[in-house]
Amino acid sequence: MAPIPLECSVAECEFKTPAGAPTWDVMVTLLTTHTQAVHGGGTTHHTPTTHSKLEKLPRPTFTLNMSEAQWSFTKLQWDNYIKQGVVSPDVQLMQLQAACDPALRQRVFDTVTYAALDTPDLFLAKMKELSVIVIHKSIHLMKLWKMAQQSDEPIRAFAARVTATADMCGMIIKCTNVACNKDIIYRDHVVHQIIIHGMRNNDIRVRVVSRNTSGELTTLDKLIDFIAAEEAGSSEASDFCEVLGGRYVDVEKM
Repeated sequence: MAPIPLECSVAECEFKTPAGAPTWDVMVTLLTTHTQAVHGGGTTHHTPTTHSKLEKLPRPTFTLNMSEAQWSFTKLQWDNYIKQGVVSPDVQLMQLQAACDPALRQRVFDTVTYAALDTPDLFLAKMKELSVIVIHKSIHLMKLWKMAQQSDEPIRAFAARVTATADMCGMIIKCTNVACNKDIIYRDHVVHQIIIHGMRNNDIRVRVVSRNTSGELTTLDKLIDFIAAEEAGSSEASDFCEVLGGRYVDVEKM
């Protein structure tokens, strides 16, 4: 006697295995095939998640007599370090105290307000007050206009030096429109001029000034990209030639 047909267990599905199937195994196989083909088998496939184990960042060290640029860089390293895990404010404070070198930690301890520095923000503010040698913005501005690209320095490295110095000049003004009242940052416009003034290759400078006058290099990014491409082209061209007896000879033809 043939087994009784099996019904699909999914609600509102009227499928039944055909009558006359010879064995239960055949009926189960038919029902399983139907379920997988029509209803997806009722299983959800999860993509396995892989976790990459990264090396733990080292704790930075704050010292006495830091420049504003050194402080900003070390502070950035500190922010990245402390964000590696979720820690309480008390642990952050202890980590910050440990990030001071002995001289700076002693200097902070010698202040009469040491006991009151009970939060990371307060302690960090006192560290900066004692650590950073503040230089007037006019001094940074004077150094900025004297900056020049070194003989072996790519334009992107020179631009990074100029930008770092310009950041210490406070090139921010408040919009005079009462309805606006926003800060206007004009740093990139100054850096744009410093790079043209201080770049070492005069031939490239002539082409830069020509394109800048025609309105092609109006942004700092466009200027740096153009000079970098010109430097790369000049370097590649020099690889094709050698100086022999005061003459340039194409190496490929030798």
